[in-house]
Amino acid sequence: MQINLLILLLILSFLVSLGLTIYIGVKRTNRIRAELFMVLLAVAIWCFAALFEASFTTLSLKILFSKISYLGIVTLPVFFFFFVLRYTNMDYWLTGKNKFFFFILPVATLALVFTNEFHGLVWSDIYLKQNNIAGILAFYEHGPWYWVHLSYCYFFLAAAIAMLVFALFKYKRYYSHQGRSLVIASVIPFAVNIIYSFRQYGVEGMELTPVFFTLSCALLTIAIFKYQLIDITPLARETITENLYDGILIINRDSRIIDINKAACRLLSASSRDIGKPVEQVVSKYIEIMDFLNKKKYRVSTIEEVEIKDRNLYIELRTNPLLDNTSGWMGSVIILRDITLQKISEKELKESRNLLKNIIDFLPDATFAVDAEGRIIAWNKAMEDFSGLRNEEMLGKGNYEYSLPFYGKRRPALVDYFINDSEKLEKQYNALERKGNNLIAETKIKLNGKEEHVWLTASPLFNSNNEIVGAIESLRNITDIKNIEKELRHISFHDSLTGLYNRSYFEEELNRLQKSRQLPMSIIMADINGLKLVNDAFGHNMGDRLLKKAAAMIRESCRSDDVVARWGGDEFGVILPLADAGHASEIIDRIQKKCIRARFKIPISISMGSSTKISSGTRISTVLKKAEDSMYSNKLMNSKNVQDSIIDALAGQLYEKNIETESHSERVVGLSKKLAQKMNMPDSKFDELAMYARLHDIGKVAISEKLLKKKHSLREDEWEEIKKHPEIGYRIAKSSSMLVPIAEYILCQHEWWDGSGYPRGLEGERIPLISRIVSAVDAFDAMTSDRPYREAYSREEAIMQLKKTSGIQFDPVVIEKFLELLDEEK
Repeated sequence: MQINLLILLLILSFLVSLGLTIYIGVKRTNRIRAELFMVLLAVAIWCFAALFEASFTTLSLKILFSKISYLGIVTLPVFFFFFVLRYTNMDYWLTGKNKFFFFILPVATLALVFTNEFHGLVWSDIYLKQNNIAGILAFYEHGPWYWVHLSYCYFFLAAAIAMLVFALFKYKRYYSHQGRSLVIASVIPFAVNIIYSFRQYGVEGMELTPVFFTLSCALLTIAIFKYQLIDITPLARETITENLYDGILIINRDSRIIDINKAACRLLSASSRDIGKPVEQVVSKYIEIMDFLNKKKYRVSTIEEVEIKDRNLYIELRTNPLLDNTSGWMGSVIILRDITLQKISEKELKESRNLLKNIIDFLPDATFAVDAEGRIIAWNKAMEDFSGLRNEEMLGKGNYEYSLPFYGKRRPALVDYFINDSEKLEKQYNALERKGNNLIAETKIKLNGKEEHVWLTASPLFNSNNEIVGAIESLRNITDIKNIEKELRHISFHDSLTGLYNRSYFEEELNRLQKSRQLPMSIIMADINGLKLVNDAFGHNMGDRLLKKAAAMIRESCRSDDVVARWGGDEFGVILPLADAGHASEIIDRIQKKCIRARFKIPISISMGSSTKISSGTRISTVLKKAEDSMYSNKLMNSKNVQDSIIDALAGQLYEKNIETESHSERVVGLSKKLAQKMNMPDSKFDELAMYARLHDIGKVAISEKLLKKKHSLREDEWEEIKKHPEIGYRIAKSSSMLVPIAEYILCQHEWWDGSGYPRGLEGERIPLISRIVSAVDAFDAMTSDRPYREAYSREEAIMQLKKTSGIQFDPVVIEKFLELLDEEK
């Protein structure tokens, strides 16, 4: 053991670093202090090991403690880098994955240090040497890995210093003292270690880096407790404060300004050069603000308005104290808001109330207005006549006084929607609706002992700052209008589309007839089959034509006294007074025959059911339910036949319009089946494949024939119209339970292998295999057939085109198998 100046420095450094480590460990309350704790712990370990290495004189013990010191040496730069990332708000780098990555090389260095005697990568030679200051020291000849480790450490230290310098310039108005302290604390040990590693100048072998790192830690401690380095983190000042409309003034515990934004400079006639000055000095010319500051009101959260008379300026002062971890006051944020316009508006509002009263007095509707507290500020002459209460009696009254004349009790009125929280408002009025800022409603009131129907409208009142300062409501007696409407309803029970009676009339007639003696009475319920499919395939105009056609056939098949109504959607109802079940069946037969003879885009099919009321004791609702059940039963029984006929009709239209030929469909079906067999597709999928191959372009029935047969190039809007056919086909298929299994294939018919197809831009195997197969076969057959816009390709040209687009438009595997199939058939 030996004692010298170096050892004394190391003892002092170890004690200081250990004390700081323990203190920060106890005080650690946030992530930044947690990172600082790890820095101090690494320094303490390094000082501890360096102390014992310097104290012992035997080489083996020096080497042992040198190795132990590397526990602190390799981790210190990384932990310091983490600390700086936290401080500069760049800690998004500190993910678990990144931390693991940063420690790979330090861990490798530790492994090489503790096994150095086997490879010499860290130290190629170690020997003892006498030093006049430090006594017997161990000298280390550095191996290649030492320089790798040193470069890695310098990288982290240099990066940390660069970030600190950047933060110092960016946030210098906030934390110039802290930033300078941190930079100095970083640079000193960095410079000392460079001297130790490269140029020693008479202190050979004396590793003073841990001593200077301890000094750096002391500087950090001063920054922490003197300048509150870690208690306040730098903010993006330019983003948060400079663009605010409100003035921001931040003062520290010495009542000096540490930041002021542009808005505060404008309000106080100050500038950024006033940063650092006592706040009383900067605002001394404003007596009103000085009074506020002299009372120390800014040390607590408070709101106060001051008027600066010589500038005709009103300012609202809001203060929020900044507290340290012990709840001690360390500064305040003072928010200055210019409320001059608001104050002026309040004055103008008072003046405008008289004007408002004069204006609304001339309104023909009974009108009143209230302020933001619900007090009546206007009650016009029409309202006096309507309510029987004089203007003088009502002005200034609140607590829902305006409701008493109309509702007989205090309750929210329509104006309260704008000035109070009236959740039950909608339940109090009929037909409540909003139009812009206006509310419109209807209700019934008792007036002079009579029930009157009233129409009401209310609107908010705004000040110049667009703030609601009250509301106005008008009332109009519409009892006569409502009586006329009631009479009109009796003659307006017709469906606008078909001309038949509507459901409301049908239900009224049911109620009327069930009380009469017109028994037996039958009800027929009818449902048009395939209306949704027609809407999806040909559009709603064609669906409307189908409804009109069906309505006409039902009306023509019934007697003049029968009630024929559109029940809703695609359903119709027929009331047959004095008609038994046999008569109802005859009418159903007439309708079915008309359906067979009818000429329309698709076969017209109507499912019908009937029921007869024989006894007066039978409820009419029971008869109606039986008729509906019978209709739905017939619809279910005939659904497959109906769908088959509709699908055949749609396919026939494809051929009739010459959009697709029947022979083309047969060829596509045949080739698709062969290709699917070659690709070992499961047998269970062949029915879907055949149906899809036949109907893959079914959506084209809804596209203009003129457009489909156009010989010249399509315009962009025409091409967009053509591109809709897969989605139309998809909707058609979804409308039919038979076609549902192939709906997705139809939608994907024009998706390309590389994802550039339409309508969804699917790519690769996300496109169903059946769609990929039929797409290739359809393209080949289309290329080898004449089209309105070109002549057919030769077989060789079509094959060449398939090869060219393989991997782009078509699945390369499908094309490969298809070409093999074509070669076999050749």
